[in-house]
Formats: sequence, C-alpha cells, structure tokens
Amino acid sequence: MKRIPVLLIGVFLLTHLIAQDKADPRVFTHPVEVTPNPPGAVKGWTYIKDWKVGVDSENEQEVSVLQGGYPGQIIKFPFSGKAVGIAVYSGTDSGMIEFSVDEADWQQLDLFSFPLGTEYTLKYFTLESQLKGQKHMLQLRMSSDKNPNSKGHNCILRSFVINE
Repeated sequence: MKRIPVLLIGVFLLTHLIAQDKADPRVFTHPVEVTPNPPGAVKGWTYIKDWKVGVDSENEQEVSVLQGGYPGQIIKFPFSGKAVGIAVYSGTDSGMIEFSVDEADWQQLDLFSFPLGTEYTLKYFTLESQLKGQKHMLQLRMSSDKNPNSKGHNCILRSFVINE
C-alpha cells in the first residue's frame, strides 16, 4: 500500500514539471503570456528588448526576454489566476531555476535541453496548476546547481504564463 502513493506523487511531479512546446491546454484554458519587464535593474538578470532567436539570419526574430546567468536576487511576479508557468528558450547552456508561489517551499527546475536545428528551443513549463483564482506571488531565482550536461547556468525567460 505504501508504494502506490509514492508512485502517484512521482507521476504527478513528472507531468507537472515536464517541458512542452506550448502551454498545456488542459491547465491553461485561457492562457495569458506576460513579457517580463522589471521596472528597474535586478541583480543577476538582464532585460534584453531585442534578443535574437532563429535558425539563421533569414528566419531570425527579435523578442524581449529576461536573461539570468548566475545566482542572484529574486524576481517577483504578482499575478491573479488559477495556474502559472513560464516560457523559456532552452538550450545546451541552460541552467536550473528555483521557484516558489505564495511563500511555499522552493522547488528546482532544470531548463537544459538538446535543441534540434537551432541554438535554443522555446519550452513551456507549468509551475503551479491548482491555485485559487485570486492574487498570487511567483518568485524565481537562478540556482547555483546545473545539469551535468549543461555548458552553463543560463535562463532566457520569454514570458510568464497565467490562466485567468
């Protein structure tokens, strides 16, 4: 009997924090993406208004991102909704982040991936999916840990995703 709850918790965590190519439609029925644009400088993070992403110069796009490269200060994102996630450009130099919603225990998330055909691939992660439809506070910070296959500690945050 003790094995069933452990297995169920393990399955929940795998489906909860696995990367997807778009926001999970089962969780984000009315998704809203918010570009991270802090009102001032945040130690450890850089706002880049025209970050270039693409396979080559013909297919290149400029997007606004918040890039973290080393452990530093916490980013706070206030939101209202029942779910929250992030969209990040993931690659071979992606590191790990830690996050907390509403002062809950910090959780770690590995952003590393092997992109196909490009330097970075856009990935969506659901961070919390069972929130009450009220005001919440998401906190993010870069972790000093990294995937052993990663070449760095990079996080390129394209947007926060909320379900209103």
